[in-house]
Amino acid sequence: MLEIRNLIKQIDTPSGTSLTIANVDHLNIRSGEQMLLVGPSGSGKTTLLHMIAGLLVPTSGTIQCDEVILGDLSLKERDQWRAKNVGYIFQKLNLLEGLTVGENIGIAASFAGQKDKKKICKDMMNLLELVGLPDKVNVKPNHLSIGEQQRVAVARAVIHKPSLILADEPTASLDQANVLIVLELLKKLCHESNSKLLLSTHDQLVMSQFEHCYQVRSQGRETA
Repeated sequence: MLEIRNLIKQIDTPSGTSLTIANVDHLNIRSGEQMLLVGPSGSGKTTLLHMIAGLLVPTSGTIQCDEVILGDLSLKERDQWRAKNVGYIFQKLNLLEGLTVGENIGIAASFAGQKDKKKICKDMMNLLELVGLPDKVNVKPNHLSIGEQQRVAVARAVIHKPSLILADEPTASLDQANVLIVLELLKKLCHESNSKLLLSTHDQLVMSQFEHCYQVRSQGRETA
């Protein structure tokens, strides 16, 4: 289970005050559960996902994923935990332009500690078949459409069968048809690996495809 309690992230402002940019009282997701983070732009969805992934450290509160309390980990330990246990689909995708599609997906498995190159290659090709891009394995991301890049990002996020998948507005740049394709793929892959899925959006079409959601409150509160 992913459980979050009394989570707050504040930043210092030039005026000397603290600005709250994320605030979550209580949120939990069980293995195999798929949940939306909803709220307008600027409400703290990306900040929350970054804290769950260990990319940002909260000002206060706790994040526990299965048996791990992130606040107890060092920076190096958080990086190792994230590589093994988290699949992250960034809003800007963050595909490595100098690598091919296959290399982009395979490197995530390597970072997770997988060493069997033959198995990595087999799993990568199976995923590319599933997302409809087997002929793009040696193509670099800048030669793909946005929809194709999104599907590559999904494959990269799930190749190591992470226990937790985070997706930051993964359909923001897609047309309606591709939105449904990406969501169907992501939900299917999460179901097969019994992964927890937390996906942020403010898209009404995306919202209609999920049963569970968490409303992120708008932030911007300053304190002295």
